[in-house]
Amino acid sequence: PPLQAAAVLEDPAAYEVDEPKAEEEEPEQEWTAHDGGDGSLYYYNVKTGESTWDKPEGFKGEAKVAKDPTPVSWDPIDGCDWMEVKTDDGKKYYFHKTTQETSWSVPKEVKEAR
Repeated sequence: PPLQAAAVLEDPAAYEVDEPKAEEEEPEQEWTAHDGGDGSLYYYNVKTGESTWDKPEGFKGEAKVAKDPTPVSWDPIDGCDWMEVKTDDGKKYYFHKTTQETSWSVPKEVKEAR
């Protein structure tokens, strides 16, 4: 016998299988609070570099002053004037001995020296 055409489903969504959803991670806080030096707080956006004295709309949680990281080691990088600085919160940044410049991202000269 000849094959017959399959019936068209009236509502294909009714037959879709829900995929298990991965647990959603809370996005990293974009705004941090810092001591303005006179007891006042200012807010800094880690993604845009913007700072403001007014509590930003995107700030979540309590307005606590973020503790500035403290350097715990300074390691010279061979072949350039940069040093890798490790902080007490486990992060690292780069410090240029001559210009006093700092950078949280790896400078071009450091990449070339390694």
